[in-house]
Amino acid sequence: MDKTILQLKAHKWHDTASYIQANIKSYEGEALAFNELLQATQSQSIKKSWLEEKCKVLSDLGGQIASNQPELAECLNNFSAISEEIFSDSEDFDDFKKILKKNGWLTEIEAQKRKEREEEELLEKQRKQAERRRQEEEKRKEQEKQQRKKQQQYDEYTWSAEQWMEQELKKREREKQRKKKKQNWIWAIILWFVIMGGVYLFWYKPYSEESKTPRYYTFTNLNLRSTETSEDDHNLISMLTYGTELITYSINDEWAKVKVNGKIGFVSANLILSSNDFHLLNGIWGNPEAKNCVETAKCRLALLDYYKRSSMQSGSEWQLYANAPQEKNNNVFFTRLFDKNSQFTDFAFLLKNNRTGLQKFVLYSFDDETEKPIYRCDMDAPKDASINNITGFLVSSDLQMTVYYSNGLKKTVSIPTSHSIQNNNIINKHYTTNNSTELTGLELNLQGNKALEKKDYKTALQYYKEAADKGYDEAFANLGWMSFKGYGTPKDGTIAISYLKDAIELGNANACYYLGFLYEHGVYESQLFKDKKLAIYYYKLGAERGQKNAKDAYLRLTADTSSTTSTTLKPISLPASGLVFNKKLNKRSLIVNNPFRQKGGSYTIAFWTDDFSSRTVLQAIHPNHVGGWEFPKITFQPNGIFLLGTEDRSSVSYTIFTYDMAQLAGRHFICVICQPNVYQKEKLLYIDGKFISSLPNPQVSHSQSSCPTIQIGKGIESIFFYIKALSDNDVYNLYKASR
Repeated sequence: MDKTILQLKAHKWHDTASYIQANIKSYEGEALAFNELLQATQSQSIKKSWLEEKCKVLSDLGGQIASNQPELAECLNNFSAISEEIFSDSEDFDDFKKILKKNGWLTEIEAQKRKEREEEELLEKQRKQAERRRQEEEKRKEQEKQQRKKQQQYDEYTWSAEQWMEQELKKREREKQRKKKKQNWIWAIILWFVIMGGVYLFWYKPYSEESKTPRYYTFTNLNLRSTETSEDDHNLISMLTYGTELITYSINDEWAKVKVNGKIGFVSANLILSSNDFHLLNGIWGNPEAKNCVETAKCRLALLDYYKRSSMQSGSEWQLYANAPQEKNNNVFFTRLFDKNSQFTDFAFLLKNNRTGLQKFVLYSFDDETEKPIYRCDMDAPKDASINNITGFLVSSDLQMTVYYSNGLKKTVSIPTSHSIQNNNIINKHYTTNNSTELTGLELNLQGNKALEKKDYKTALQYYKEAADKGYDEAFANLGWMSFKGYGTPKDGTIAISYLKDAIELGNANACYYLGFLYEHGVYESQLFKDKKLAIYYYKLGAERGQKNAKDAYLRLTADTSSTTSTTLKPISLPASGLVFNKKLNKRSLIVNNPFRQKGGSYTIAFWTDDFSSRTVLQAIHPNHVGGWEFPKITFQPNGIFLLGTEDRSSVSYTIFTYDMAQLAGRHFICVICQPNVYQKEKLLYIDGKFISSLPNPQVSHSQSSCPTIQIGKGIESIFFYIKALSDNDVYNLYKASR
């Protein structure tokens, strides 16, 4: 190879080797092959084949790193190509080494390698120094650790001594507190005993003594006074209302020493009741109006007396219901019947049975000096009716009393004037109540009714049987009806009849209606047990016991056999009698052939009208006396006066009913009856089929009417004439049939 070319290749080889040496350090395999190739340049004994192999390896390595460092890879390829070319010829190789040596390039390379070894040695020295410093640091830390441990042990020892001292002080403090607490408990127990002793002496002992003191109750408003006198109000402490509880220390005929609301004083002994008597009286009131109507002490004592003499319990069955005070047709009525000169009116009232709906009429009088109640009489009263009026007439030594009810019915009873109660002092009289927790027949029957409303027939049947076992009459009636209807049990007419007859024997009124219904209609929608005569019998029995449905059924079944109960009344067979006309009169009208002409005795006049202004409704006209009149005459007058004339011109007799016609708005049915009885002539007034009032007339009989004509005023329609006194049922049935 030409020397000049070899010189250029040597320069290129050196430059390439320097670049590679500076950048190949990060590649261990390439750096090793490169260094081996550099070392081979200094040896004369290297085989050519080995050099060629190394150059090939270096070229391959250059290809592997071409993607990451393309310039370094190119230098490696160039270096291996130049080396392979130079090393291929031993002569060129020798010349090549000479060029390298001449230029000091091999020394430079060695120096570089030496520098690298020094750097490595320096790094190793630094590493060893760092390791030594690390070990020294660990040793120092260990010594510090041991020192801290010793300090900690010392501190722990010192703390333990301090802690022991502290604990000892705390222990002594706790012991001190425990002793102090014990002393406090001792003082607390002593104080507790002192307080309890005070409570016992100043509160419990008086309270226990008061708890044993009987309780009385006020049954009216009364005064609490500081002394036993009521002459003036200088000793008045307070006003006590109804139901005030009184701690009663003593009681005599006039005064009772009591304590109420922390105040001690005196009250009237006649105006307080024991606990049992008060609760009995308080349960009598069915509504607030009843208590307001019966506001006087003597009347309330009369109520209490009747309940006790009849062994009745209030609040469950019999109670007093009333309208507002002073309202007409009330269940409470005050009138003078026995002693017209008495300062007190007689006291009448109606009691209602909450279970059956039956009512009972009771009458009391009062002693003028003691104000004590005097029992007179009691009797059954119609259902759903109130007292309209009470009249009384002395006959021999008896009082003939008639009670008129709001539904038009009346009832007369004879009362001996000597009839009075024995032992009238009912104050503090013993009264016992049933305190048993076992359900009574009434309560069981009520439970059965509730179950029946829910259609729980099985439960209802069970309650009714339990009530029947206790002898409760209504339960037998309910069992009979359920057997008849098949509620909760198979239909069985025989069993139904048996139950109903048991109830009837016990006095039940509903059972009479049920049994009558069974005999009227049969059972199983067939003719089984159907018997009209038996139906009428049991309906009548139920009506006598106050059962309304039974009464209506009895009237219905006997309508064709009894004129007194017929729903259709046949007028008398006279040309102008019975139903005279059925259209409204717009002007006065004359009716010839007076049905009352030349006839005496009882008669009835009934008519419909919507005009209640002051006017003559009806009058008899005599042909020889223009404007004259004879009986009958009916007139509406101002101030609610209803006038009925019953005699002729020669013996004028008026009966004046006071009734506010102004309150009658619309169309109404008016009926007047004149009838003689054993003692006198009696006039009765009915409105819309209901009895209103009855007034006596001193005349025993009346003259016969000679007037041939009757004049009827305008505004009258559907007038009826009867030469007889219609019964209460007749009037009511005529009202229903003609309206």
